[in-house]
Amino acid sequence: REGFIDLPKDLQAVYRAHWGMTVPERREQEEGLTSLANAHEWGFYETPDELDSLIGWLDDRGEREKKLRREFFEWREKITTYMRAYKSYNDNEAARRLEAEEEPKKGIATRRQTQESEITAKERCMDWRNTMVMDEQKRLHSVNPVKKPTRKEAAAAAKAAAPSVMIGRSGKPLTRQ
Repeated sequence: REGFIDLPKDLQAVYRAHWGMTVPERREQEEGLTSLANAHEWGFYETPDELDSLIGWLDDRGEREKKLRREFFEWREKITTYMRAYKSYNDNEAARRLEAEEEPKKGIATRRQTQESEITAKERCMDWRNTMVMDEQKRLHSVNPVKKPTRKEAAAAAKAAAPSVMIGRSGKPLTRQ
C-alpha cells in the first residue's frame, strides 16, 4: 500500500532530510491519538474548542487552507451554535432514555409496540427539514428556482388568456345573440 503517507524508502529519506521526520511520523505527531486508517473513515468535532484548534492548526501559506480557514471564520458562530444545540439534544435524549429504562412498563409488551419504537428511532432523521435554506432562499437547494417568463412568453400567455369574443367600441360583444 503506497501513497502520500506510505512513500517508498528513497522518498522517505528525502522527506526526512528536508523536514527532519518522515511522513508517518509527522502524521502521528499532528493527528495524535485520533488518527484515521484510510479515506473511508471519518470523524467530527464536538466542541467549539476543537473547532478553534482546527482553525489554529490550518496553515495560512497554503491557498486551499487559507480559503478553508476564511470559511471557518465566517461560519464559526453558526457552527458553534449548532454544536451546542446538538450536544443539548443528545444530553436530553440520553436523560429521556434513562428515565424510560427506570420506569416499570405497565401491561404486556407486544412485538408490534417494540417494532414501532425501533422504526421511529431509525427514521428520526427523516423528520429533518432544511429550514435554514428555506428561510434564506425561500426554496430548497434541490429545487430549481422558478423561471421568469420572457417578454414573448408573457405576451403569448396574455394573448391566450384574452377573451375569444371580439368587443366593439361600446364594450359590448360583436356576436349575434
